[in-house]
Amino acid sequence: MMDAYTVLAGSYDRLTRDVDYERWADYAQRHFAKQKCPVETVLELGCGTGSLTRLLARRGYAVTALDLSPDMLAVAEQKCRGLNARFLCQDMTKFGWIGPVDAVVSGLDSVNYVTKPRKLLKMFQSVHENLSPGGLFLFDVKTPAALEGADGETCLDEDEDLYCVWRADYSPRRRVCAYGLDLFLRQEDGSFALPTGGQVMAAYEKYYKNEYFIRILGEGACPETKWVEGSNFVDIGFQIDKRTGRIILMGAIDNLVKGAAGQAVQNMNLMFGFPEQEGLQLVPMFP
Repeated sequence: MMDAYTVLAGSYDRLTRDVDYERWADYAQRHFAKQKCPVETVLELGCGTGSLTRLLARRGYAVTALDLSPDMLAVAEQKCRGLNARFLCQDMTKFGWIGPVDAVVSGLDSVNYVTKPRKLLKMFQSVHENLSPGGLFLFDVKTPAALEGADGETCLDEDEDLYCVWRADYSPRRRVCAYGLDLFLRQEDGSFALPTGGQVMAAYEKYYKNEYFIRILGEGACPETKWVEGSNFVDIGFQIDKRTGRIILMGAIDNLVKGAAGQAVQNMNLMFGFPEQEGLQLVPMFP
């Protein structure tokens, strides 16, 4: 996990530029104002690159911010230089004595990343130990319905020097939504670094390993309609074009089966709890 944030730290603010941190700070400040005792000291859990930290510090609060990624904290410290903010590289699920503080905040669904009940309990215990009597713990979480609804979503972020693809993968058994991220940064020569064929194949296998009807043919393979005719299968191949700096993705389906009737039967199976392959285990017509 930390290796991922090492790569992500330098691009995180560009990827989250649509997040309204000012609104989040306004929301927190409104709740601070409702407290019987004035809120002067704030502890932030999972501060990332310190965007919310900076806004709270600018509004006069003394902020202590935690994050487990040294690379994210390095960006945060640079961003908050000269402000009343200090940063600690600690795990939000088992941090020690820092307080007393008047309020603890954790935004951008950071609490959702604590997926083990035992660790979540430990986090709440640590928050309680650091809060002054009557203090406030303000956090947000995504509901199980929201996480389940995100399954299969793919999002794209790009600018002149960055290209990023996010994909959500929800596991009903574990009730956990995992996010895969592919990040491409422009090199000094103006090109984007291309992944290897093995990396592309690994990404496909990761996302489609449990998909019975999706067959990954691999690098250099060109899918043909004759191999899927009369079936519900999807054949996928790819080619890395180093000349243009692009990955060419190719797919083949039978548009009357997978593209229409077979897709409808597959959806019905999923809706009514039947095995997904029920009635669809057809052998392709060729040869």
